[in-house]
Amino acid sequence: MKTNRKPLCVALCFLSFATIAETVDAAPQGQADMSAIALHGIIPEAGKLTTLLTQTLTSNPSLNSAISKANSAWLELAGEKAAFYTPSLNAKVENGEAPHTIPATGFSSITDNSATAYQIGIESPVINGVYGGVGIRQAFMSESNEEDTATAGAYIRIPLLQDSGFAIHKSKINALNATSLATIAEARLKLLELGVGVVDAYARYSYAIIDAGEIRNAVNRAEKLVEESSHRAELQDIPQYQVYPAEYEVAIRKEELHEADQQILIHERKLLEALGTTNSINQIELVGDNASTLFSQWAEAISKLSIDNLKAQSQLTPLPELLIAEANVVKAQHNYESIVQQERSKLDIQVGAGWDDNDALDNEFGYSIGVVYSRPLGSDGSTYKLRKGKQDIETQSLDAKATAISCDLRIQRAELAFSSACARLALATKAMEQAQKVLASENDRFAIGDGTSRNVLDAQQDLTTAIRRKNSIALEVILSANELCRAYGLSPFVDKSIEEIAELELVPNK
Repeated sequence: MKTNRKPLCVALCFLSFATIAETVDAAPQGQADMSAIALHGIIPEAGKLTTLLTQTLTSNPSLNSAISKANSAWLELAGEKAAFYTPSLNAKVENGEAPHTIPATGFSSITDNSATAYQIGIESPVINGVYGGVGIRQAFMSESNEEDTATAGAYIRIPLLQDSGFAIHKSKINALNATSLATIAEARLKLLELGVGVVDAYARYSYAIIDAGEIRNAVNRAEKLVEESSHRAELQDIPQYQVYPAEYEVAIRKEELHEADQQILIHERKLLEALGTTNSINQIELVGDNASTLFSQWAEAISKLSIDNLKAQSQLTPLPELLIAEANVVKAQHNYESIVQQERSKLDIQVGAGWDDNDALDNEFGYSIGVVYSRPLGSDGSTYKLRKGKQDIETQSLDAKATAISCDLRIQRAELAFSSACARLALATKAMEQAQKVLASENDRFAIGDGTSRNVLDAQQDLTTAIRRKNSIALEVILSANELCRAYGLSPFVDKSIEEIAELELVPNK
């Protein structure tokens, strides 16, 4: 049956550049409508990032591998359950002369005299803690003066010590169930990390495009200054040496632009790696004067997300790492229980009833009741197995504690990083606004001959640095929010559980 636990796909940052891409097309000259981001803080239903995430669900081989592993574990569990209650068929053909029984060995004959005999029987677990079987046999006597015989009977066997109440089977089923739940949690973890990885790679790829655009804007500003300075130098309005710094700025910025274009290609391939494909993707068109503004607006909207709200939503779904650790502890405990059962002495009650058509018998019907006991001579092997089982439980318990500590500290680090990035974004925005004012004033001074091209160039450099710095911090806001959701276990896959994606039928504990 399907589980009701679904990863809550919340808020983030994840709105990502899907929103930017849409707003660039929808309102290239105006302000982006960021109300949906600020209100919901989730990935929109339509957009480039959403499309990529949806494709990833079916195309990423690592996710498919994790789902396949979960399916295999579930099939093993279902197969073990079905196999245990499946009756077994036993058949035997025997020819002997005056056979006899060797006591307490299980070696017995189905005939009392020289004969050829056939027997067939069915054995199966019946109800809780009871095994049963039925069988028939036919003996064809070798001596002509003896009659052939036919018998039929049924029996039940009730273990009292080892395997009492199907304890071995239940321990194995519980261990397999824990394994199945662990593999499902691993698939959930893979789904979470995959989505977070795609968002991370997509944000970095989009930032690389925007950063290249800002460098291109810096080149254009420097080229414009070269053109204006050269013209004024020809008119002898300014000395020729004022042209050289601007020409240098053009050269150095073009080199940076070449590097930035290479970064776009590199991050595109990293995004492809996160998507789990080698197919090329169309470059996201984030061009125009307002692309950087839209990027900043999106980051600012993300910075308004409430950590308390994210934390509250995260508490509705356990972290997959903790589920894996818990399942491993449970598996170790049930494995230990199985060892305890298997190392116990055997004490079974057996009750049987049968019918024999032998005319020489006074009563064709009969019954038997007995007690069977056995145990190994010596306990050294049992001691080591039990010690190992306890050691496995202790190991998994310690691993679970370490995982819990690691998850808790990861959340604390993510919360600090997100809060810091949001605070720095506001400061970087103020610095950029001041740099814009300085450049405007230096342009005015240069136009009236009060300033120099060097002053304008320095102001241009400061503005470029301030814009790129702000975009860099905006990226940190996005990535830190992405990591915060990862730490909380909140997936960017909207309302998608691993069970729905893999169409798994989870088997509950029994």
